[in-house]
Amino acid sequence: MVRGGLRCGDLAPFAATSLAIVSPNLFVNSERYELNSLVSRNEETMMQRVVVRNSQVQIPTMSKLFAGLALAAAGFFAAQGIVPMIPAGTDGAEELPLIMASFGLMFGWRVVGVRPGRRWVDACNDGLRGAIYLLAATFAFLGTIQMFKLAVRMRYDDVLSAITDVAGQGIGIGLASLSLQPILTLGIGAMLAGVLSEYGHRRFGR
Repeated sequence: MVRGGLRCGDLAPFAATSLAIVSPNLFVNSERYELNSLVSRNEETMMQRVVVRNSQVQIPTMSKLFAGLALAAAGFFAAQGIVPMIPAGTDGAEELPLIMASFGLMFGWRVVGVRPGRRWVDACNDGLRGAIYLLAATFAFLGTIQMFKLAVRMRYDDVLSAITDVAGQGIGIGLASLSLQPILTLGIGAMLAGVLSEYGHRRFGR
């Protein structure tokens, strides 16, 4: 015992109270640090995936070349059955084979040929996915052309109505011009593009 002073036992309640106050703060700070570290690691992983994806799209390979050429040919021949059915007065109808071949080359390169080393069924599915993108881009392009033609004639009240009419014009042209024959031509050609893409990878590598 120390007269006029504090004993060790007297400090115990204060120490326990201080520990009780400080411990939650330490726990919260630790949780925040772990959460920030997890978010940082996830962001780094996402950035790495984006970089890898971009590099895969940009690097030329035989798989992309085969896919692009085959889907371009499929789009060109499918357009032969679409042109006669397009409504009269539609701008861009005469150039449709070239338009679809161009989109076929692009989507064959960037969609169908970017995942070499897959199963044959997956290659066919990638080809069909590229064909869907090709059709959507083609009719969106035609719808945009019609929208600009009408905009020059002052047919729209505002910009929003002109932009929304792109979808309406494209869907209208697609419904009027698509039939079974061009769809089958494009579908078979797209699956062949996927198969050729995988064949090019297995036969020639990069």
